Amino acid sequence: GMITPHLQEHVTPNHTWEDVYQGWESDEFQYYWKQHEFPVRAGDTSFGERGFAEALELARNGNEHARLHLRRVVRLARTPEQAQRALEALGEA
Repeated sequence: GMITPHLQEHVTPNHTWEDVYQGWESDEFQYYWKQHEFPVRAGDTSFGERGFAEALELARNGNEHARLHLRRVVRLARTPEQAQRALEALGEA
């Protein structure tokens, strides 16, 4: 969700707000959103999925920017299947 620490799933799995706030000298701005009522909705991953599909196609056709992107995907993949698809497009599977 979007109320988890930024890039939490890529940087350190299970990274928590307590980890983020460790060492802060003040708690004034910690958990600031809890005093507001924001609507909570399911995340929309369609944009990222379309971008990944486009990167796969471009990389297969030799686009170096797409190849660099897919190498990053391999390192930070959310699932083994995503990493495998990137490796296949890179010709490294």
